[in-house]
Amino acid sequence: MVARTGRNIDIEVDGGINDITAPVVVRAGANVLVAGSFVFESDDPDEKVELLRKVCLPADPSLNS
Repeated sequence: MVARTGRNIDIEVDGGINDITAPVVVRAGANVLVAGSFVFESDDPDEKVELLRKVCLPADPSLNS
């Protein structure tokens, strides 16, 4: 529906984002992910952010920037 309008709209998913759910919601159209617990309750938050980028890249190649 958003694509048909030609508008540049962000779609955010907040809650339950991890390395399994992130690529699923990106494929569904989300481009803003809130992964607070997954990242900040980790011993290595930077590693978790990189993992999210890695698993989402195949779902949306524009994330390579």
